[in-house]
Amino acid sequence: APPDASERLVEDWRRGRTFNPPGHRSLTWAGDGPVEIVVWGDYQQPFSVEVNSVIQELLDEDSSKISYAFRPFPVDESCNAGVSGYPQKYNGSCRLSKLVEAVNLLSGPDARWEMHRWIFNQTAPVGLKEATDMALSITGVDIGVLEDVINNVDVNNRLRVDIMSKNGVWKRGLPVVTINGRRVPKWKSQNVTAREFFQRIVGIAESENQGGSGDSDGESR
Repeated sequence: APPDASERLVEDWRRGRTFNPPGHRSLTWAGDGPVEIVVWGDYQQPFSVEVNSVIQELLDEDSSKISYAFRPFPVDESCNAGVSGYPQKYNGSCRLSKLVEAVNLLSGPDARWEMHRWIFNQTAPVGLKEATDMALSITGVDIGVLEDVINNVDVNNRLRVDIMSKNGVWKRGLPVVTINGRRVPKWKSQNVTAREFFQRIVGIAESENQGGSGDSDGESR
């Protein structure tokens, strides 16, 4: 008998190539489980919002099964010239991505995730003034310090690596998702919800005990 819809999606993932993109071992992770989920997405793109929401629900239920990292890929030409051909762009996404990185540099991983969650909980388009005010509230610094960090080399280099690594895994479309290093070609269908798919594939990946991928290449991020 042919596999059901969920099994077909799982098999697409099973057959996928395993990637070891630049910057992997310097990511900041939410959760402490053996199954690594990495998402490249835009903070204002609907599908990126949906994937992040589903993964956050899984983390809230049991953070011992998965580790989650989000790598920004802003569809905004002000910092990502490679998206000129994308039919839909999201002005301000470069600023939002840099705010998350700046908060991380100033106040650490927990603050980064707080900023990340705040942005994803807003309705697009996200107000940049409100996002900046939130970053100031989280870090406790003044606007001059925050702007200096946003514009420094470290923030720009981190964002550049995220953009480059996404294109090395898959150039077309967003979000791009890997689970234990294998790219997920499709994470939902008419018959399978995103939540059902991720629950199933996490269970399989956990049983395979694949852990993560990549060698250490820098400090925790």
